[in-house]
Amino acid sequence: MTDMCSSSTSFEDLGDEENDSSLANNNLAQSLLQKFESLPSNLCYDGGDGDNEETIADIQSLTSSDISGKELWIFCDKEFDNQSNSGKSRRKSPLDEQPKIGSIIRCLLNSDIDGLKKLARQKFGLLNDSLRLLVWPKLVKADMIETIPRPDNREMETHPFYTQVVMDVNRSLKRFPPSIEETQRLSMQQQLIQLIMRVLIKNPSLYYYQGYHDICVTFLLILGEEMAFHVVDSISRTHLKQHMEKTMETTADLMEFILIMVDEEDGQLGDFMYKSGVGTIFALSWVITWFSHIFRDYKTVGRLFDLFLADDPMLPIYLSTTIVLYKKDDILKLDCEMAVVHQYLCSILEREEDLPIEELIIQAKELFAKYPPDKLRSLQKIKPRSIVTKRKEHSALISLIFAILDKGAKFSFIPITVTMVLCAIVYQQYLSK
Repeated sequence: MTDMCSSSTSFEDLGDEENDSSLANNNLAQSLLQKFESLPSNLCYDGGDGDNEETIADIQSLTSSDISGKELWIFCDKEFDNQSNSGKSRRKSPLDEQPKIGSIIRCLLNSDIDGLKKLARQKFGLLNDSLRLLVWPKLVKADMIETIPRPDNREMETHPFYTQVVMDVNRSLKRFPPSIEETQRLSMQQQLIQLIMRVLIKNPSLYYYQGYHDICVTFLLILGEEMAFHVVDSISRTHLKQHMEKTMETTADLMEFILIMVDEEDGQLGDFMYKSGVGTIFALSWVITWFSHIFRDYKTVGRLFDLFLADDPMLPIYLSTTIVLYKKDDILKLDCEMAVVHQYLCSILEREEDLPIEELIIQAKELFAKYPPDKLRSLQKIKPRSIVTKRKEHSALISLIFAILDKGAKFSFIPITVTMVLCAIVYQQYLSK
């Protein structure tokens, strides 16, 4: 059980068409993947860097019993192609306008997983949900062929985590698009329960945590239940494994990395946060839900999932750190009190439009290169002891100053000015250590 800083938020930007197409295109995505895998392995497409018209012609020439190259482009580029609301004209050459789409298709055709990961990490990620349907299972090497029988109601209802899962899902009303009918939402909530329980029953060593459902609902909305199950099953044993242990002790240890990096990067901000005693509980929901519990913008959540699926499982920790560093000036204006600082930090993601997400992602990657996990673990062994020592020294200093003032008050022949000078000398000696 974890304490979230705020209530669940909705994907406000998810419209009817986007939601319906994301769920309805599941079978088409599967067919496309089968089509890609059946093509000769030596096919190579230029991905937007060379002869674009030839590349388009090559892709559009691909045919099968039910899918044409033209349908492939409509499927992969529909969110950019559909501009009726903006009044813009239809693109003549999707690859000229969106070369990254061509690069993603090329990597799919050539089963280039490293290439897909690189593209997912780049600016704007995988661009749209149509491409995510194709790429996300590849990024986590989900076994889409494996068939797992669905547990019956009795098996689910007797599971030790079933009651908590149902409670959390029932509270997740705002995580579903507000435009869908109530009957459809109720159906999707039931699918979400089944999805989570299937993963937990298949992996009895995993422990459910509050916030896991926030991650699962994102995959459900974009991939549909069956594909989402395979992807969530995979990341639960890899990316999320440290959060699904019997206790959250490992997660708590990892959360300490945030303050360690803040202190290394900015001593002033680090000292302020340590003195306030705020800890890192404010960022817990950011990390364990991949920010999906907090961010309202559907596209931002999808973009972050692109990044986290393609990068190191620790990256949410680094992104959390960059957000804190970005808000340095505002934090230092606060009263150095735990309650005040904690409340502010819990609220800074509510205005996500004020955050330069792509810039923060770049900074998070730079932090990862500068402080890889092994280095942070080494710092973690040193930092806590130094912090404790510093606090003890500070307490001893205060005691000494009060003792000097007390002695000065007892002996009236010692001028108060001399007493204050002695205190100032002691304090300066402490600061110079």
